[in-house]
Amino acid sequence: MFALPIPRPAGMSDREYEAYQLYRLAEAGAEHVRIHAPEAPDAPRECRESHGFLMSMDEAMALAAIPHDLGPERACGCTYRPARA
Repeated sequence: MFALPIPRPAGMSDREYEAYQLYRLAEAGAEHVRIHAPEAPDAPRECRESHGFLMSMDEAMALAAIPHDLGPERACGCTYRPARA
């Protein structure tokens, strides 16, 4: 399939990267995805709380669940991973 997490192309904004991940997963045949939060102990609470959230590809595209809006000082490190329903 491809490497996970999906590498981020240079110059891509957070929102563009989110859409790119979903596009690549859908192109590979994924019908469902889970949010995968960073494993660092200092990962933002919003990321930790969404870890494992399961949704269909259509729901993920409609919700645009990541990146979390964490303000200028912090960055969301969440990614999508293919999942089974």
